Order: sequence, then C-alpha cells, then structure tokens
Amino acid sequence: MVKPGLPRLPRLARSWRCRPGAPFYGPVMLGLAAALVVGTCVGQSFLLGQFKEPMQASLGIDGTRMALLYFVATLAGGLSLWPAGLAVDRLGLRRVCLLVLPALALSCWTTALAPSVAVLLAGILCLRMLGQGVMELLSGNTVAMWYHRRLGIASTVTSVAFALSLLVLPPLVQASIAAVGWRWTYGICGGAILACWPIVWLAFVGRPEEMGQAPDGVRRPPAAPTADAQRAAGLRGESLNVRQALRTRSFWILTVALAHYALALTAAVFCVNSVVKERGLPEEQGAWVISALGGAMAASYPVLGPLADRLHARWLQAFATLALCGAMIGLAATSRPRHLVLVGAALGVCISAQAAVGATAWVRRYGRDHLGSIRGVVQTTAVAGSSVGPLVLEALADGLASVPSVHAAAGGRYTAALWILAGVGVPVAAMAMLLRGGEAGVQTDPQDPNAGSRPRAPRTRPDTEQAADRRPL
Repeated sequence: MVKPGLPRLPRLARSWRCRPGAPFYGPVMLGLAAALVVGTCVGQSFLLGQFKEPMQASLGIDGTRMALLYFVATLAGGLSLWPAGLAVDRLGLRRVCLLVLPALALSCWTTALAPSVAVLLAGILCLRMLGQGVMELLSGNTVAMWYHRRLGIASTVTSVAFALSLLVLPPLVQASIAAVGWRWTYGICGGAILACWPIVWLAFVGRPEEMGQAPDGVRRPPAAPTADAQRAAGLRGESLNVRQALRTRSFWILTVALAHYALALTAAVFCVNSVVKERGLPEEQGAWVISALGGAMAASYPVLGPLADRLHARWLQAFATLALCGAMIGLAATSRPRHLVLVGAALGVCISAQAAVGATAWVRRYGRDHLGSIRGVVQTTAVAGSSVGPLVLEALADGLASVPSVHAAAGGRYTAALWILAGVGVPVAAMAMLLRGGEAGVQTDPQDPNAGSRPRAPRTRPDTEQAADRRPL
C-alpha cells in the first residue's frame, strides 16, 4: 500500500522502501546514473570518430563533407537541449529517461541503416542530441537530486565510469567494426541501450522525497519544521528559474568558462593527429593522447571530486582552465612521443576538474527545482562551443599561415593557433576567481573560505539578503 503523500513507485523501489529500516536508496540511483553516462558514449566524439572512416567509405563522403555534416548535427542537436531541460523539470527524470532510451536506440539503428547522407545526418543529429546531450543531462541531474553535501564524492562514480569507457570502448568498437562492419556495430550499440529500459522502469526514482528520504540519506528534521530550520539543516533551498539565473553574475562566469573549455578542448583533440604527422611522429601515437586522457581522468577525479565538496567553485574552475591552457601549450610544443602522454594527462585532469565544477556548482547555486532547464541552457552553450572549436582552429591556422614570419616562427600549421587559444584561457581563469557566494537558499559568510560548500545558519532577515553569487548584472 502506498503511504499517504508519496507517489506510486517502481516495483524495486516499493520493495526497497518496505524493508525494515529502509536503507538509503541513493547508491542504487548512483549506479543507474553511471549506466546512463556510459550510454552517452554512442553520441560522444571519441566513439563516433571510430566510425568516421568506415562511414565515409560506405557512403562515398569526403572528409570536408563529413566534418560539415558533423558540425551541423552537433549544433542542431545542441539547440534542442534547453527544451529537453524544460521537459525534465516538468515531466520528471524517470519519464524522460523512459522516453529517451528507446529514442536513442532508434537513433543508433537509423544511423546503422542509413542509405544516404541525409539519413546519416538525421541519425548523427539524434545521436548527438540524445546521447551527448539529454543522457548526460539526465545522469548529472539524477546525482544532483540524490546527493547534496556529498555531491562531489558521489559524482566520482559517474565520472570514473565515463573515464573507463574512454579506455575500454574504442578498442572494442574497432574490433567489432573489423569483425562485422560499422553498421552491425551501431546496431549492437542500439540493442545494448534498449536493454537498459526494463532496469530503469523497475528501479528509477527521480527524487529521494518520493521514497520518503532526504538527499545524502540524512534524517529529516521533526514533523512540520520551519523553513529556517530546513535551511539550517541543508535540506531546503530556494531555487532560481532560468530567467533569474541569467541575471546573476556567477551564471555568466561559469558559462563563459565552460564555453571556452568546450571550444578549446574539442580543437585540441581535433588537431592531435595532424600535429603528430607534422612533427614526423608515428601516426598511431596520436591515440596515446586519448588513452592517457582516460587514465588521467580515472585517476584524478577521485581526488578532485571530493575537493568540490570542500573548495569554492572558483578554485576548481580556475584550475581546470589553466590545466587546459597547459595541455594546449604542450601540444603546440610537442616533439617527442612522451610529450603526447603528458598532453593527454593534462587534458584528463582538466576534464575531471571541469566535471567536478559542473556536477556541484549549478545545483548548489540555483537549487533543484529548475535544474533541468538551467543545465539545458548551459549545455547548449557548451555544445555550440564544441561544434565551432575545430572551425575556429582551422580559421586561425589558415589565417596565420598566410603570414610568413609567424608561420616560420611557429614551426607548424596549428602551433600559433594553439598558443592563441591557450592565451585566451588566462583571462578566463582570472574571471573565474570573481565567483563569490554559495548555495541556493543558504546564507553564506563572505569571510568563510569555504563559502558555498557548507551551510550557515540563516541570519535575522534572510529574505532581504542575497548571496554574492546572485548579485544581478
């Protein structure tokens, strides 16, 4: 029998809640979030790149048309993330997840059966929109709903799962393509995605409140607590909607930093093989960067994730940006194979730090009620930056190549362009240090070095004061 005031739950969740003592359901949801983040791989660049050459050979597409197709699909898919975020807020995580999984499987099968460039464009567009975009949104929001104080530690699980995917899936996909072809391989990916649907239907719960629990598994205050008491316990926050978030300084600082990260990271990964070829190194050594990236990410996030629970977001954001700048400078100056490993390691650390910021900063600053729509806007910006990154790099490289003195001093087609993109990151890192304030609905002490990482008892007039991170533009 369903308890009064609680919604009807999936079968596994109902049986879990009926157990004596009702253990915290968060670890189950954390496992499902990790599965969702692995499912995003079918639309991620590192896996789609394994299909690039077979697709071109099968459909007779040259490299330029394939790059343009990828750009259009990525940009169009990114523009749909804000409506997807609104759907998450209105329909709930569970319903959207049950709709997205079959749609993503269908996208894999559409791509696998594509008889023409137009159908391939539609398939890749849906893969980028649903795989890289909506599934990542669902995974991040799921962890944010179930964890608050330990959000940085909890997000370690999903980030390590993604890092291990970087290490394991590319060679598996390459072996499958060699054995059965790229079409059957994408068909198998679609089947694996659809196989997760029954598990989500049986076990997925969007919020701990639906189970009569609280984030982090903490005990709720006594019956009918006041709003101030809930704020002091860290169990209640005042959520901002998209319009309110857009009027805060911290939103634009974090969004600009994320856009630079997406643009520069995609540009760096895009030109790795070309730089390797320019320097006269064996072409297969370009793959060392991805391997080192995955290993460094898996090793660094267990450190950086928990730090997000202790440090202010400005420190991690500045560190992520500077790590990316260092990786791009290293790539521009690389001349030996071991340099490529260091570049990949720096990129992996950068991704871990940026992921730690993304997992914790948005929900702590703007609350949970409108998190889907806010993250939808943010991810649209990130996808747009990712889609134009290679184009910006190529435009800079072509423009600087026409200046003989610059080209001769650089010693490579992409060298000067990489230095410029790295230089842009320095003011972005400085801007990140302007972040102030703390959590949504929790008053913070501006003199506290950990403001934004732990709650402070509300002041006498909490309704008339705002944290510094909500200062309007």
